[in-house]
Amino acid sequence: MSGTVLMIATCSSILQLPWQFYQQHLLGHQLSVQPPLTLPKILPLAKVVANNFWLMRLPHCDTFGSLHITINSNSKFDDGKWDGQVGIYKGIDGNHVLVCISSNAPLLLVPYWYLDWTCPSQKWQMVHCLETGKFSGVWYLLFEYGEVQSKVTVFHGGNKGKSFHDIPMHLLTAAS
Repeated sequence: MSGTVLMIATCSSILQLPWQFYQQHLLGHQLSVQPPLTLPKILPLAKVVANNFWLMRLPHCDTFGSLHITINSNSKFDDGKWDGQVGIYKGIDGNHVLVCISSNAPLLLVPYWYLDWTCPSQKWQMVHCLETGKFSGVWYLLFEYGEVQSKVTVFHGGNKGKSFHDIPMHLLTAAS
């Protein structure tokens, strides 16, 4: 019975003790209930998306109606039915992100920790820049595609096609 674990419930937590410890120290003694001194406090589940999540670092995350998002849950969300699927960002609801996979599929509420940005894959694709600063919050057109770095131009406005920026690929996400 060396692998057996005894679980003792207290007011604030559950202690897991090996069976040998129980036999040597607790068997035949009365247990006194005292609050544990070394156990960390149990934090409640997140009610909102964490501030350090890549989507929340963007200054205009609520206006990215065309941002492409990939679901990667390793079969933990909806039994993996949507793993690898690319959807369009539609908003945030608590600690879930609304994702539209297709016009035929229902709007999905996906926990934010199962979402990744979708890397652009071809020239002339619409992209957003994930880096906070002067490039974020603007739609760009992928003018020259590169594996490491790409050249983009502003999609809207007076500078459309006139000015170009070199941005590393890991900072770009696909849009539509």
